[in-house]
Amino acid sequence: MIAHRAGNALALADPVAALDAAIAAGADGIELDVRRGPAGELVVAHDPREAAAPGTLSLAAALERLRSRARPGFELLVDLKEPDTAAAIAAALAGARLLRRRGRPGRPGRRAPRPAAGVVV
Repeated sequence: MIAHRAGNALALADPVAALDAAIAAGADGIELDVRRGPAGELVVAHDPREAAAPGTLSLAAALERLRSRARPGFELLVDLKEPDTAAAIAAALAGARLLRRRGRPGRPGRRAPRPAAGVVV
């Protein structure tokens, strides 16, 4: 079971509570919608209105929360709402040590970053 939009159906008004509720409910993973906030920072928000709202959860805070609370094998799916955010999101995942590297089939020795099944460890 994947908690859509960080499990916001479990705690709509509070994104941190939604993340915690999804983990507590036994979700196998969550899906986060990520876009830029008003100051250019990466935030967890489905649409521009949510991104500009007070109290919007930063991607960095969401990743730290997941890293500290999710069990091994918990999956993180990121929905890039703005195409120009891909590199910044990959950097945030790598900085939080949530982006695994693995070899590509047929290309020994070559490594490529990719979100792995079980990104949160």
